[in-house]
Amino acid sequence: RSLAAAIGPVPGFGETRFATGSPNSASWQALSGRLGFDVQVTEETLVYAFHSRGYKPGGFNEAIPPVFQDSSPFTYEPEEVSAFEVGVKNDLLRGQLVLNASYFVYDYQGLQVSQIRNNSSINVNVNADVTGFELDGLWRPEAVPGLAVDFGYGWLRAVVTDSEAVDPINRTAGDADYVLLNNIDPGSLTGVNYIARESQITASVVSAALAAGAAFDIRNGTAVASTSYPANAGGVSIPTLFSRDFLTRSGVETRDGLAIDLDGNELPSSPPHNLKLGIAHTWTVGDLDLFTVRWDLYWQSGFYARMFNTVGDRVASWHHHNASLLYESGDGRWGIKLWVRNVFDDANVTGKYLTTDTSGLFRNYFLTEPRVIGASIRYNFGV
Repeated sequence: RSLAAAIGPVPGFGETRFATGSPNSASWQALSGRLGFDVQVTEETLVYAFHSRGYKPGGFNEAIPPVFQDSSPFTYEPEEVSAFEVGVKNDLLRGQLVLNASYFVYDYQGLQVSQIRNNSSINVNVNADVTGFELDGLWRPEAVPGLAVDFGYGWLRAVVTDSEAVDPINRTAGDADYVLLNNIDPGSLTGVNYIARESQITASVVSAALAAGAAFDIRNGTAVASTSYPANAGGVSIPTLFSRDFLTRSGVETRDGLAIDLDGNELPSSPPHNLKLGIAHTWTVGDLDLFTVRWDLYWQSGFYARMFNTVGDRVASWHHHNASLLYESGDGRWGIKLWVRNVFDDANVTGKYLTTDTSGLFRNYFLTEPRVIGASIRYNFGV
């Protein structure tokens, strides 16, 4: 029996890697560090600047079947970043206003990004440039005792540089010389899409494949030994369900897909803008008892869920509101909080990912939790 056949339905540790020839050891090393300064310019203002080099080791993708080892990497490379940040921290208006701002630039080499490829979830490496600005603050105006307003804004430009990859939903990359087919070879190849050079699939190749059961034309749910597909410019009707192994043995060029240039595309899950705003007011009642009512707003702009930046990858902008009421006893013993998350019960899409060919390339969506109402009680025995 083959090694693969000798493995049980639940492989033991390392068995699958051994059977597929996937490596089980690797090593990486790098020098990292941080250098910077901060200067107290005035009693109210501090300025800082830092340069750091960060490092994340590479790692192993899951065991790669032999048929995919030409296109799916066994390991992914280390991630390195050269980061610059300058900023200022201010305590203004006699302590009424705290205002901070920062500007940063990150140069990523080998940024580790997850991708579904050939029925496997793997990590791949791309290069990226990230530039951003952040502003946050807290305002407690003397004119309105008990009022506090906190706020934050972020701007981000995160783009891929000098990288390319195959898009599972656009394997031909728009090249008319190739046709998209679905593999019927048994095993891990079954149902996986691939591309073939269309001009090399002649009528005789199609006829031989149909006769050998290496290609199917499905009519009314039944496979038939002829084809009803429209003929191409060469007069050949090519079934969509076609053995990749048969085409390869017939001298037809096949590939997983053609790589797409990703230079300038936005990184996944990188909204260019985000905003948060919180307003709270505290009243003193009776014997120093405190009541605080608070309202929070969060908003972020749309972004892409994949680095290919297709229309289907787009996640729309969204926002939600939270509210709370807090009671704190003057003696410090009791605390009671009533709260509502997602006050307006908005169904916001916060992310999504594309599944494999064999599951139909559908997208899984992630949503914010629905409106949640709760209460919490705290009692301090030590006071």
